Amino acid sequence: MATPKTNTDILSDILDRVALELGCDEKQRHHIERELRRAVGGEMHYIGKTGEGARTEVQQRDARIRSDARRGERLPLLARKHGLSVRRIQQILQMLQDEPGAPGGETLPAKRFA
Repeated sequence: MATPKTNTDILSDILDRVALELGCDEKQRHHIERELRRAVGGEMHYIGKTGEGARTEVQQRDARIRSDARRGERLPLLARKHGLSVRRIQQILQMLQDEPGAPGGETLPAKRFA
């Protein structure tokens, strides 16, 4: 597959990449660009670094961290194992206790949060 040229305009760059991937012709690509610029042009928009797939991966990673913690793995080991800081591991484990509807008695030893 050919590599699209890189534009300084984010919308043009994204559309070039999508058109190349989907095999759209220039007429279709320009039509979509016109419609998008009419709808959202002139405003600043946030584009997250990760999409839905990454969100699912994070949820699965967090579930593994919680499972490992329940089995007694210590925070520094969890941090190294998952490439996170000890503080982030603490936050993930704390979210488990703060979730509404979390099973009663589903707590982790407090000493590991210190």
